[in-house]
Amino acid sequence: MGKGEVNYDYVWVLVFIVLLIYIALKKKIRLKKKNIYFLIVLLFLVVLKYILPWIYDSHLSITGSIMDGKWIVYLVLAILWIDMFGYPSINKMYKAGVFFSIIYILKTLYVISTGQLSRGGVLLEANYDGFMILMVYCFREQINNKKKWEVGVLILATFLTFSRTGIFALFAIWFAKIMRRNVLLLIPVVPVMLGIAYLGFSMRGADSAGNLDRFVYWQQAFILFNQSDLVELLFGYTPGESLNVPILPEFSWTVNLFEEMRNLNGVFPFMFHSTYLRLAIIWGIPIALFFALFLIVRYIKSSQEPMKQLCLITLIQSFSLSSLTLPNVSLLLFMLFITAMHQEYIVKRDKEYCASLLFTNGKI
Repeated sequence: MGKGEVNYDYVWVLVFIVLLIYIALKKKIRLKKKNIYFLIVLLFLVVLKYILPWIYDSHLSITGSIMDGKWIVYLVLAILWIDMFGYPSINKMYKAGVFFSIIYILKTLYVISTGQLSRGGVLLEANYDGFMILMVYCFREQINNKKKWEVGVLILATFLTFSRTGIFALFAIWFAKIMRRNVLLLIPVVPVMLGIAYLGFSMRGADSAGNLDRFVYWQQAFILFNQSDLVELLFGYTPGESLNVPILPEFSWTVNLFEEMRNLNGVFPFMFHSTYLRLAIIWGIPIALFFALFLIVRYIKSSQEPMKQLCLITLIQSFSLSSLTLPNVSLLLFMLFITAMHQEYIVKRDKEYCASLLFTNGKI
């Protein structure tokens, strides 16, 4: 209820260090071979992209590099955690999501009762909180003995975040399911959803900088891309490097904010609040396109609803949020994504096993 915040970066780094010490002391722990190979490749990329440039260029900002590379810590931590302790319980995650949504609703109602129509925010930022709620919402169909009011709580909490991207992602989940059942059902549903969306957006107003900043980030990024050479477009810029780019007046408040918070002068890649933009600026446009294509292909090929919906909301949220580096979101996103992939593998394996039982020596 106060103004204080928990810096989750410190929490995850501490957990990461404790896990590494635990692994070193416990000789019986064995990581999966495929994960070891993946971590080796990831280590090579870290050395190539983050460590070597910093060694040869003392002008690079360590803070800027850390802000850009946080996703690596979250991803490695998720892999180590699952290898050591197993996949998270979806039922427990769902119950925790419902509990958090109740707290969020109460907090938002309290804020509204004070005469403010701003977003409540509980853990860190309302957009991030809404992303967390939606991730849990994706697994609702797998929950045993779930109650309708619990699903309603998740939906209400999502609307009360007043996150435009979050509400749009929720609508996208509904649209996708409706279209797979019967496209004609969209005729009565779409006007109602648009009315709800308009009501939610109008309550926040249309004049604040926070309502426009996501578009400004893309405008600022296109200015950078227009003056970049082919190598920078293909392979990106060095993390921690101040970008030599003309600053739009609407983008200056972001630059000033980080200058005050982090004592950083200039424009840095981590200032662009979009996964696609940050990947394109740091790793190159082909990698950003590959990330989006990976989610699209996963969505199309997946037969499991949680995976489909996770891919869909990540695709949408990544336009306006840096979904891989959010301090109170990204670790959960990686763990749930890996869990959904594992569920797909189990279902596919079981289907293949059942099919093999039907055939013996080429006969049914």
